[in-house]
Amino acid sequence: TYKVTDNRNKHYQLRIHPEKWHTKAAILEEITWLNHILKTTDLVVPRPICTTNGQFIVKCKLPSIERHCEMFEWLP
Repeated sequence: TYKVTDNRNKHYQLRIHPEKWHTKAAILEEITWLNHILKTTDLVVPRPICTTNGQFIVKCKLPSIERHCEMFEWLP
């Protein structure tokens, strides 16, 4: 997990999952759950950030590894 700052000084949490640590389905379930909490309660939870094409999970491919990555708004 990493703290990322954009050029407007807005902070985000970037999660890069270890290889085969969580399935894409499990990660999507967490994102669905967080979005449901955000819509139906006053609880403060991190808001998942989607890509410009509407995806919440990005698969990063390196020569010998593939990892799932996702980003959330930073909570102070």
